[in-house]
Amino acid sequence: MKKTVNKILAIFILLSASMISVEAQSLKTADSYFSKGAYYSAANLYRQLINLKSGDKNVRSRKGEIMFRIGECYRRMNKTADALKWYEQAEEAGYNQAELYYGSGVVRQMHGEYDKAHDLFMRTKGKNGDFKLLDTKIESCLIAGHYGRTNNLYEIIPVSNLNTRGSEFGISFYEKNLIYASTGRVTQLNKMSERTGLPLSGLYIASLDSRSLYGSVKKLEAMSEELANEGTFCYDAKNRQLYCTRCEAESENCFIYKVSLKDNRYKINGKLKLGKITNGIAHPYITEDGNRIYFSSIIDGGYGGVDLWYVDKDKKGNYGKPVNLGPNVNTAGDDVFPSFIDGVLYFSSTGHPGLGGLDIFASYMQEDGSFGKAHNLRAPFNTSWDDFNLIHQAHDNSGLFISNRNNSVSSDDIYAFNDFPPVIITLDGLVYDSKTKEQLKEYTVMITDEDDKFFETTVTDSSNYFVYVMPGRNYKIKAMASGYVENAEILSTADVPNFSDLYSKIYLDKVVEEPVIESDIEKMMVIEIKNIIYEYDRFRLTEQSKSELDKYVRYFDEYPELTVEIGSHTDSRGSHAYNMKLSELRAKAVVDYLISKGIDESRLVWKGYGEEQPLVPNAKTEAEHKANRRTVFKVLTLGTQDKNIVVKQISMEDTENDSDALDLSGWWIQIHVSAGSGSMNLPAIQTAERITGRKVQLIRTNDGKNHYCLRYNTQTEAMKAETVLQKEKIKTTLLQF
Repeated sequence: MKKTVNKILAIFILLSASMISVEAQSLKTADSYFSKGAYYSAANLYRQLINLKSGDKNVRSRKGEIMFRIGECYRRMNKTADALKWYEQAEEAGYNQAELYYGSGVVRQMHGEYDKAHDLFMRTKGKNGDFKLLDTKIESCLIAGHYGRTNNLYEIIPVSNLNTRGSEFGISFYEKNLIYASTGRVTQLNKMSERTGLPLSGLYIASLDSRSLYGSVKKLEAMSEELANEGTFCYDAKNRQLYCTRCEAESENCFIYKVSLKDNRYKINGKLKLGKITNGIAHPYITEDGNRIYFSSIIDGGYGGVDLWYVDKDKKGNYGKPVNLGPNVNTAGDDVFPSFIDGVLYFSSTGHPGLGGLDIFASYMQEDGSFGKAHNLRAPFNTSWDDFNLIHQAHDNSGLFISNRNNSVSSDDIYAFNDFPPVIITLDGLVYDSKTKEQLKEYTVMITDEDDKFFETTVTDSSNYFVYVMPGRNYKIKAMASGYVENAEILSTADVPNFSDLYSKIYLDKVVEEPVIESDIEKMMVIEIKNIIYEYDRFRLTEQSKSELDKYVRYFDEYPELTVEIGSHTDSRGSHAYNMKLSELRAKAVVDYLISKGIDESRLVWKGYGEEQPLVPNAKTEAEHKANRRTVFKVLTLGTQDKNIVVKQISMEDTENDSDALDLSGWWIQIHVSAGSGSMNLPAIQTAERITGRKVQLIRTNDGKNHYCLRYNTQTEAMKAETVLQKEKIKTTLLQF
């Protein structure tokens, strides 16, 4: 029995030692996969070791690091949610190396979580480690709010009939067809990439249909049994030569091949030799004249990562020594997928400040042949994810590029956009009080150009306004704020180059209050309503206009029988029919607002006058046109004033002392005098007292205004006296307090 137990124990020890030995070997294999970039295979092995609850001391001691490496594998496979999960587990396991915070920051940045990413990059900065892109990543987080503001001049649309749940990339034109690589259309029999875990990519060709969309898709079969990731294709139309990137399945080493096409099959005709170099090159782009190839490469002499290079053809048709595109283009990160269109190099980079992942940039060729500053194309071309491989569609002057911005649904997809080339000119502005020079917290800005294209925004948080503009235009920028006189300035972009940031400051004067006085109402005058502002070419009231109208609502309470006409006038620009319609809609908008404030519709009428009654005939300047654009308030009937408005009666003999002793009952005839007149010896008052034989009384209302009145016991007496006074050209109103 004892021998049996010993045998069992010996077998158990041998098995345990064997398992530990296998685990140690698996760890070495996983490390080897990781170091050579076979991230899919490495992640699987590392995960198995973690799940086994290994007895190997190396696995146990490296548990946090292994979890970090699993996260790194997923990040490099663009499975960012999985990456974050393993990064967090690594930190919980005690792994706190700088590379963990850096990797987590990169993923947070790709998720658009720039504040969190910034914090992680700053934690990285406080630790030891060689992170050549760290300062760039920190800067990227700080500028993301600016670069991420979408340029509404462009519409980005996925090319849905070509996109799959796999990856589409490497787009290029061949005659009237689009050739591209895809991992989403291959069969289950295809070998999987050890780097990504995706099927090896194949090449496909799509033709344009009658609607300028891509119709039928066919696979380009390689006349070769060699397994490879097939990538970026390009066509030298002048020399009728095709080129294709192929990366070996086992080594991931990339080459550019000369190929020929026939019946949807392509034949490899040898590797392209660029100087003495044949390997480590990809993403070819041939210039229109066929004399230069731009490409990506990891060859020596670069700035780190993958760099962009070019080679020129010599007189014999051979390509010479590669030339690096220099520090304005290349960085310590990866700079890839070049295209050269009308003197501009478009490429993608992880090394320039951007929104995250690969961003698309543009660099202008200088007179000496070098390339200038790299300009970020910003949103909507760039996102926090990977955006790359921009090309020009000549048939409709649009563009295509690749993006994995919809990362949760699919991988890299093809997107189209209108109007090539991309134009990135921004206008950033603020509005100030002209006297105090303080920035206004709330204001509205309306921007229009010669084609009446319109931009309008309301700022409520003391921030700036921001808009993308086009070159070669004249823009009118009008700023408005409650309690301020609107102001405008003209901005010309006639000589503004692409990728410019413009700035504007507009100063507003405070409104000098011009209150409506009682004589305006009671003389049935036409009153212009100040600061009634509409959106350009529209009739919807702004908030500032509504605040102004609120000042007039009280008169409908004070005069229950008051009826008015709201009249709107336009300037002379625009057709007669258009101006009449617009002015009518604007007047109706005022009426609708007054009704919303509780005023009965029967007391309001509206009329649009168009440009028929200008205050400034033959207006030329903007100020003259502005004077002609107005809304007026015309009293049609006044009626008697509400008795509740009276609070005090002042003795005629002593206007300095208030008294409540006089009787306010009965009917009163108000004598109209000039606004601001305080003397009781005015001709109208003297005449009224002479012909009626009564003493004029001074009534002061709770709004601080004076009313000069004659008192009668009955309405009949008052009406007879009013008739006599009106024959003497004395303006009156019959009141009952």
